[in-house]
Amino acid sequence: MVPLDAVHGRPRSIPPWWRFRLPEQVPCRATLAESSRERPEEVTPEEHGELWTNYRKEVEYLDREIGNFLDGLEERGELVDTAVVVVGDHGDEFDEHGLYGHKNLPYDELTRVPLLIRFPDSVEIDQPKTVDTMVRTVDVLPTFLDLADTDLSDAMAERLEGESLLPVIGGQDPSYDAVLTEKEVRGEDYLRLGFRTDDWKYLYDGEGDDEYLYDLSTDPEETDDVSGQNPETVERFRERLNDRFEQIEATSEGVDVPDLDDDEGVEERLRALGYK
Repeated sequence: MVPLDAVHGRPRSIPPWWRFRLPEQVPCRATLAESSRERPEEVTPEEHGELWTNYRKEVEYLDREIGNFLDGLEERGELVDTAVVVVGDHGDEFDEHGLYGHKNLPYDELTRVPLLIRFPDSVEIDQPKTVDTMVRTVDVLPTFLDLADTDLSDAMAERLEGESLLPVIGGQDPSYDAVLTEKEVRGEDYLRLGFRTDDWKYLYDGEGDDEYLYDLSTDPEETDDVSGQNPETVERFRERLNDRFEQIEATSEGVDVPDLDDDEGVEERLRALGYK
């Protein structure tokens, strides 16, 4: 898991108008965020700092609101019986690999997200506890189904992806040794995939059928592609990649994905969130 020390901390109060109080001559946040994604090479050091500041303030705001939510549960006497999970869907890049936002290949700045779980007091799990094990967000749902001792039908159990993290929290290893990340940017017709182990990161870019390999033990920033020096390692990951493509093809047959771009306002909202 990739934990943070505390989400329920108390940052200094953030006024509701913070996002509109920007220095003179700096574009408003929405315009700056959009232009940084479309023209990253034109972002100035001052604008880079502004983007970082706004991102930090968003995190601080979320932190405060989570604290308010937990306080509300506690005041109503419901926190003691409530399981709480906080998990990120993805990170954001700030020029670590030449782009801004989250349209790039699945480098660690986009895929290494916080996962924090607060179990009810009735559950016999030592808390707080840090588990230094690489896991997947797809494991969150099976974890809470396991916690609730849910009886799934055979059909639901067959469709359920992921596995419970309760054994991992108890000290066992997960059944997998690599975590898969895959993404298809809206408006594109190819996939970008990444396989991460404790020691390696393999990336595949479907746009040009390119692949990259990083030795995380010596290059945690993922800046030195060593695929040419490690053909056997690349081949092992390529086998995983082909297996995933076969799985996608098998599970996508007959699936019709609706086109939402024609709905009023969807295009604008997706662009504001960095998905266009």
